[in-house]
Amino acid sequence: MGKILKFVVDLFKFLWEIVVACVNVITKPFEFIKLIGRLIVFLIMVMVGIVWIIVGKHVFVIFLIIVTTLINSTFYVFGTIFQAFFYFLDVKILRGWIYPVWYYLFLATENPPDAWFMNGGFEKNNINERNIFTWHKCGQRSIPNKRYGGIVCQPMPHHKPSMCPQANIYRAHSGHSIVGPVFPKPFRPSYTFLSSGNKEKQKIIDEYTKHRNDFFKTCNQNNNTPYDDISKHICATSKIYDNTNLTSACYNMYCSNGNRYPFCSTLTKPQEVTDPYENVEPGTFSKTLFFNLLFLTTSVSIIAVITKYS
Repeated sequence: MGKILKFVVDLFKFLWEIVVACVNVITKPFEFIKLIGRLIVFLIMVMVGIVWIIVGKHVFVIFLIIVTTLINSTFYVFGTIFQAFFYFLDVKILRGWIYPVWYYLFLATENPPDAWFMNGGFEKNNINERNIFTWHKCGQRSIPNKRYGGIVCQPMPHHKPSMCPQANIYRAHSGHSIVGPVFPKPFRPSYTFLSSGNKEKQKIIDEYTKHRNDFFKTCNQNNNTPYDDISKHICATSKIYDNTNLTSACYNMYCSNGNRYPFCSTLTKPQEVTDPYENVEPGTFSKTLFFNLLFLTTSVSIIAVITKYS
């Protein structure tokens, strides 16, 4: 009962305040104008809020569109001016002298389709490339030096072939000369090897083995590619029996070291040449040289004695 009475009292107070407000508005026109102004401001703010909610999320995108359009327009204008100037300078004045130089330094990165069997070191990415400038391929016996980002060339080890066996097989088939050797040369001790200690000798041998294994690993990555398929097709279908180098390359590539393809039955194992210095170990060459000198000295002494007393 008390709550209902309190509600009735509050309701009459609220109605009384409304009556007083209406009397004030009627009796005081200035307050009425202020109220109308506040209502107008409120409605404007409500409308602005509604518009912002609807399109506000697109304002940032619209801003980016305007900025990027201005930037692109600026570049377009300057590019058009530069192109017109370059055209006038190169074509009208210098008669086409600048463009070939520009093309050679910045644009010429094409690689011919025969690069895989014509470029030495192709398997080591010895091709024309472009970064900022154009980097042209190295020579037949050189490859890009990865340590310096491929911008300088380094010579190949002397015992390492210039190109993979697949490339040489195709060269022999297409009438080009084989770039030898087809496979890594056997290890041959140099003067540096002979004059080095055991540790240095082992280091030289390990380096040779590393280069040899790297060659086969890199060239075997050509498997299941068109290059390997082409060379297999040549070995299987071509009349290669009169070409000793091609026969040897096909046999060593596809019919040895655990490989055996159907066409291997038509190939004969190439004659092996024994190399006394292949896979030599530290100290072996020194012992061989010592016994050879001892045998030579003894033989010369015996001949001299026989000659003297004959």
